[in-house]
Amino acid sequence: MKTYLIKQVAEMAGITVRALHHYDQIGLLSPAYVGDNGYRYYTRDELLRLQQIMFFREMDMPLKDIQIVMAGTDFDRLQHMKRHREKLAQNVSRQQELLAVIDRSIAELNGDIKMNNQDLYKGFSPEKQRAYQDELVAKHGVEMRDKIVAANRKFSAETQAHAGGEDGLVKERMAQLEKIEGDLILMMQAGKDPADGEVLDLMAHHHQWVGQWWDRMPDAQAYAGLADMYQHTPDFQARYERLAEGFTDFLVNAMRTFAIERL
Repeated sequence: MKTYLIKQVAEMAGITVRALHHYDQIGLLSPAYVGDNGYRYYTRDELLRLQQIMFFREMDMPLKDIQIVMAGTDFDRLQHMKRHREKLAQNVSRQQELLAVIDRSIAELNGDIKMNNQDLYKGFSPEKQRAYQDELVAKHGVEMRDKIVAANRKFSAETQAHAGGEDGLVKERMAQLEKIEGDLILMMQAGKDPADGEVLDLMAHHHQWVGQWWDRMPDAQAYAGLADMYQHTPDFQARYERLAEGFTDFLVNAMRTFAIERL
């Protein structure tokens, strides 16, 4: 049976030797055997197990949860992988919907077509908005649900008071966001670090913009949690990368730094 040294396995998998040592220490992935020379040898069985571990890591599953899954039966792992596959398939479907929205928008800007009003908002479903809200509740507890309900009520009241109604209010706020994000992109393209003071001054406007929607200024934990959601949600990643390549990481790092240093 063909065997592989730990360095070879690390290179194949694109991870560090240190990570493999750690997996061995916590009993997650041990080599097939250790030779008299002290070298660790891995076989195809360990390579397959590592593939499964890396799959679960890619799904942001904590190591302690991966240990539980990997300690179970093949059937248990299969069920977990099927569930995660369904999530991936949903994300792919979502990306395809948004690509269709982008294609229609590009075509209209080019003068090739004119979208009807219903097509303007295809791809931005209320279900998806609820999913984002559910994720915030999962991260920050049931108190976040009450805050979301209060924010939605405030938004409804503001739309009634706004001269342009809901469409006018949303357009106004999105114009504010466009200005903030545009200034941040200029900072990024100028080579500014996300922790730079000028960047953090701009982040104060972003923080206030978020607070408009939440009906309160998010504290450090909530703002950093929002940054996590931006980083790990494909819809948000796609949006920010469309604005400028690398903007997702820049914005997320700026938000986290702002949460630590200014909140």
